[in-house]
Amino acid sequence: MAPYRAKALTLISVPCTLSPGHGSLRAPPATMSPPPAEEMSMTKAELVDHVAATVQLSKAQTDAVLTQCLQAMVVFQKWR
Repeated sequence: MAPYRAKALTLISVPCTLSPGHGSLRAPPATMSPPPAEEMSMTKAELVDHVAATVQLSKAQTDAVLTQCLQAMVVFQKWR
């Protein structure tokens, strides 16, 4: 099996503030209007394909990671 290499991430500088009591990061208000909803939607399969190609993992590995992330977000939302 080929060793996996870390891929450099493109860092952006966006000022964020920590919201007291909520424990979440908040970005400043958007200055541009968002694109239409149909341009922002993506199926999980499309997300898996896009992420797998970006991080150079198999689709099965990427699906497993994304599933865990999505489940963690659902649990976190229920906990709040």
